[in-house]
Amino acid sequence: MQQKDRRGNRLTMASTSPKQLLALGNLGFYLLWCVSFLGGTPDDMDAVIKQGDFHGGRSLRSVYTSNTLLDARLTCLTAFYEPFSNALSSEPRLLFIDPNYVLSCTDA
Repeated sequence: MQQKDRRGNRLTMASTSPKQLLALGNLGFYLLWCVSFLGGTPDDMDAVIKQGDFHGGRSLRSVYTSNTLLDARLTCLTAFYEPFSNALSSEPRLLFIDPNYVLSCTDA
């Protein structure tokens, strides 16, 4: 059974070509990594790791498994993702909840 909109028109899914997917992947890579490097995110992460605490005074955990190589990588990930996972700022709500709410409201 085919789905139809309110006017009775048949709904179809838009198809994406491999070139469009490659372009979207490149755009996502650029926006995620290049913009963050230009904005100084790696420098901020290095400063947080060296100091051992975040800008708000919260301490950064640096020992997870007692394996120094693995702990260094996990500390770097923690420093990167911490602004999106703490409850002290509004960024997680703005980045994840509001767009989902807008998308759910636009579903016809």
